[in-house]
Amino acid sequence: MPPKAETLSADHLFSINAGTPDMVNLTTLDEESMVSNLQERFKAGLPYTLCGQICVSVNPFRWLPIYEESVINRYHNSSNPFVTQPPHVYPVAHAALTRLQNGSTSSQSILVSGESGAGKTEATKICMKYLAQVDTMASGPASARAKALTDRVLQSSPILEAFGNAQTVRNDNSSRFGKFLQLRYSDSVRQMGANIRTYLLERSRVVRPPHKEKNYHVLYALVGGATPEETQQLGLLPEDQYEVLAEGNGRVPVRTRPAGATTHPARPPATPPATAHPRSTAAPRAPSCTLHDAPLGRAALSPATKGRAARSAQP
Repeated sequence: MPPKAETLSADHLFSINAGTPDMVNLTTLDEESMVSNLQERFKAGLPYTLCGQICVSVNPFRWLPIYEESVINRYHNSSNPFVTQPPHVYPVAHAALTRLQNGSTSSQSILVSGESGAGKTEATKICMKYLAQVDTMASGPASARAKALTDRVLQSSPILEAFGNAQTVRNDNSSRFGKFLQLRYSDSVRQMGANIRTYLLERSRVVRPPHKEKNYHVLYALVGGATPEETQQLGLLPEDQYEVLAEGNGRVPVRTRPAGATTHPARPPATPPATAHPRSTAAPRAPSCTLHDAPLGRAALSPATKGRAARSAQP
């Protein structure tokens, strides 16, 4: 097992010599040698390994002390961190930003891919924080805008995850949609804005979650965290009355939980103040209508309950 995070420091991690930091230098570059090298480095507590200008990461499922401001400065001040610094996601962000600063007329892209639970979402956040910190150092006092921009984008993550993440057999918080994040820069290469596009949502999960997997988080949060007034107004039923709210992988069934216990947030994630909208109070209606309209979502309802559910779904 890798060393415990609390016993590590950035200098200690960067001083570890295990395996081959850049797999381009492996004598034999095939699947077996690459997996063996990644395993050796991971066991030593090193999550990152390079393959040229591709950073391969193995999710350590813990937070390591290699993301502090001092570490960002170390990579930012290097002319070529792919060569002079230990493997990290920072050189990838550094290279994209450097091309913009050197007058490239083309937009730069960073592709973050991997299987469920590999750490794609966290890797994206780490790159964003690096770019925001570098912008802060370059802009001086005016850098508050870059930090506020990054904070605003990161604040949107809980909302996107509530509506687009679900528990699977491999990951308790698996993203079931794609995300394209754009950071917009001025001619002087300063962050000006951001845009998030989502696509390819796994819609079939709403009406038929895969075996031993759960539906989207927001549906459980709504049913389990609604106030009595909201339950009455939206015509909500107990969680175990909806067939589409599957028990999921390792989830404790409602009937066996202690009184008052829940495996979900007490309420759906609130809209961040910076992005609040006058119509945000209507947000619970969409997931409640989904529960009422899903073909497999209706339990054995009495005529009175059916009528109440139909009325709550009306705008």
